Amino acid sequence: MSKKIVLISLSTPTFNNVRAASALPYHLIKGIRENNATKYNLEIYSFNINNIGTEDIRKIEIELGITIHQLQCPLWQKWMLKLHLFFLRVLLKYPMLSYFRIPTSTLEKIKESAPDGIWIYGEELMGLAKNFEKLPCVITMPDCESLFYHRMLSKDFATRKLFQTLRYAYAYHQYRRMERYHYTEHAQYHFVGKEDTRFFKLLHPNGHALFIRHPLYEYRSAKEIKFHQPK
Repeated sequence: MSKKIVLISLSTPTFNNVRAASALPYHLIKGIRENNATKYNLEIYSFNINNIGTEDIRKIEIELGITIHQLQCPLWQKWMLKLHLFFLRVLLKYPMLSYFRIPTSTLEKIKESAPDGIWIYGEELMGLAKNFEKLPCVITMPDCESLFYHRMLSKDFATRKLFQTLRYAYAYHQYRRMERYHYTEHAQYHFVGKEDTRFFKLLHPNGHALFIRHPLYEYRSAKEIKFHQPK
């Protein structure tokens, strides 16, 4: 009997990154299909922030043998984009994408389907794991975003202007606060960077943080690399 896994993702999985970091879940699912073809039944709920069209979504469903349901992005976020009001993000306690929510009816539908596990893709969605505390849950971050801003604040080129420094400092504060308050002990946190894993564990020393290298899709070991010839 196959196990049912529900993936909740910011972006719709695609072969290559399309307007978002969308390739990682695609190739993880592809690997599952190639190695455990009938062992897992995957169902995806996507906010589709990478704006993949209906026909392309159907092709992806066929390619991966999955079902994709589209979730609506918050209406206020669409208006911020339409009216060019993204500067208002400085008023938010957490990063903007972390305010994405799943409708109560959809949450109930997921729970009623009795999945064997929940897989969340996207650091900003880590808070959704608290809706599934009775189920095994894996959160693919895949990076620790606060580490990026922490590194930027240590670079001379990124801190020459006051506005730029304040921007990085506030983003770091937002992500670090999100990683602190949206953390849940029952979830397993999955990273594709070793330093990202280490940095996250500085905040949660006893947390379940797992490092697994990013899958190298379409890798050809026999490819000849020539540095001294025209491109």
